[in-house]
Amino acid sequence: MSEFATRREDLRIWQQPCILANEVYDVFASSRDYGFRGQIQRAAVLSMNSIAEGFERTTSKGDGLFLNIRKASPGAVSGMLFLGVNRTYLSTVSASSM
Repeated sequence: MSEFATRREDLRIWQQPCILANEVYDVFASSRDYGFRGQIQRAAVLSMNSIAEGFERTTSKGDGLFLNIRKASPGAVSGMLFLGVNRTYLSTVSASSM
C-alpha cells in the first residue's frame, strides 16, 4: 500500500482512468459493434485496474509492471478511438474529452 495515500480513490493517477472508463462506457453504450465496444471498454478498464492492483501491493517489486501497463493502456484506448473515427462510430475525438 502507498505510504502517501490510504485509499486508491484519493490518487489522481487512479481517478483519471476511472473518468476515462466511464466516458468510454457512456459513448459506446449503444454501439452494435460488440467486438469494438468490448475491446475499447477492456482497454479503458485495464488502466484503472492496474493502478488499483499496484496500490494494494505491499512491495515495490511489481510496481514497475503496473505503471508500465498504466502508461500503455491509454495508448490502446487512443488507438481504438482513432479506429472509431475511421469507422465513423465517432465524428471526432478531442484530447480534452478523452
